[in-house]
Formats: sequence, structure tokens, C-alpha cells
Amino acid sequence: MIKTLLFVTFLSLFHVSLGQVTVTTDPLVNGIREKTVTLKCSFAGPANAGSGVVITWSHTPERGGPTEVIYSKSDGSSGVARGRFVGRVNVAGTRADLTISRLEILDAGTFICDVNFYVAKQIGSGSTTLKVNQVAEIVDILNHYTGDYAYTPLKRMSSFECRASRAKPAAKLIWTKNNRPLQSSGAERIEENMDGTFNTISQISFTPVREDHHRMLRCQSDQSPYLQGQYKQDHITLSLSGAAIRSISMVFLFVSIVIGMVLTKM
Repeated sequence: MIKTLLFVTFLSLFHVSLGQVTVTTDPLVNGIREKTVTLKCSFAGPANAGSGVVITWSHTPERGGPTEVIYSKSDGSSGVARGRFVGRVNVAGTRADLTISRLEILDAGTFICDVNFYVAKQIGSGSTTLKVNQVAEIVDILNHYTGDYAYTPLKRMSSFECRASRAKPAAKLIWTKNNRPLQSSGAERIEENMDGTFNTISQISFTPVREDHHRMLRCQSDQSPYLQGQYKQDHITLSLSGAAIRSISMVFLFVSIVIGMVLTKM
């Protein structure tokens, strides 16, 4: 009992003797898949630290899982990356900033920067939440090729469906006709994929009028503010069967009148 008490007392004294290093990190950083991002980690070392410092970065996945050390560096060494971050992470300079290249969706999560001045017995840590965004891979007006003519009846309700695939965050879909916004029919449906990306499905319904003949119907993704100005789109051209028939009828009528006038003169 006395030995146990002495041991606990020793551990308590050991922890008290460790000083704290102030570590500064950004609370939230947004990155883009396949791009490069830097997670900042700055600190002020103790005056008597010498060269005895170990920098460690660890990662907890956004979608859950164990926390794993992904990078460690000590006393000016080149550092060692681990796991699937090998070849993609590096810490350079006098700070502990972590640069991640070729970002992957699974990189999203919490990153912890630990600084340990083991000679001076001073430690500190800071954390950053990394969000990895991805522009929708494709936006598709279903059952139509891009730029295709969509034959629709005049003055009858027509419906079109659009799908944005593998976006993060989930894309909002914006419909326009002749560059003017249209209100979608009902709420958008959002599906989550196994890799953490999302599919968005939106439907539009409207009654075409004669002026819509040969006008462009466009569906475009919107992921602002995270991916401001980055989008995918698809479009088709409306071809109204009633308008087309009327146009052909007018041509035949005009030709008939011309032939009639010629025959009359003969």
C-alpha cells in the first residue's frame, strides 16, 4: 500500500514538472481533393530547449476510426511519414506546419500537432479540423445527351431530371431556361456514397410555350461558399413538336401561295 502511494505520488510530481508550450493552429481548414493544403502549427520554444524537440502529427478520420500517428520529426531530422500519408506529407522549416499534397476525401478529419521539448520537459498541442471538398464529378440531365434536342409537346407539362454525382459538400442544382432561373419541382434528393461524397437529384416541371422553341435548358451545380465559382453543368435544347409542326405548316402555306400566284399569272 505504501509502495503504491509512493509510485502515484512520483507520477503526480512528474506530470507537474512538465511545462506547457503554447501551440497555435487554425481551428478549421478547407481543402480540395487532388490539391495541396498546409495545416499551420506554430509554437514558442523554451529558452533552455536546445535541440531536444519532437514534432508529431496524428489524424482522426472524419467518418470515425482510430487516431493514428501520420508523421513524426525530431531534432532537425527529415521526418517520417506513416500509413497512407507516405509520400504526401512533409514538415519543413522551423515551424511544425504540415503540408499535405494530393488530398483525398478520406483525409478529412481532425489533425493534432504535438510539440515535445523533451530536454526542457515542456509539451503542447493544437488541433485542426480539415474538410476536404470535391467539385461534382458530373452533372447530367438524365436520358439526354449534352446539347441534345429534347422533343416536348407544346402547352403540355414536361418534366426533366438532373443528377450531380460524387460532390462534397452536396451540390445544389440550379435550373435555367434561356439563362433565366426556374424553380425546381419539390425538394432535392440527396444520396450519400460510401466514400463520403454525395449525389443530388433534382426535377423540374413546366409547360413549354411557343417561344421556348430552340431555347436552352441548363442544369448547373452550386457548392458555394466552399467551392466558389467551381461548378459542372449540362444542357439540352428544347424542340417543341407543336411549334415545329406549325413552322412546317407555315412553310407549306407560303409555298402554296407562291405556286398559286405563279399559276394565276400563267
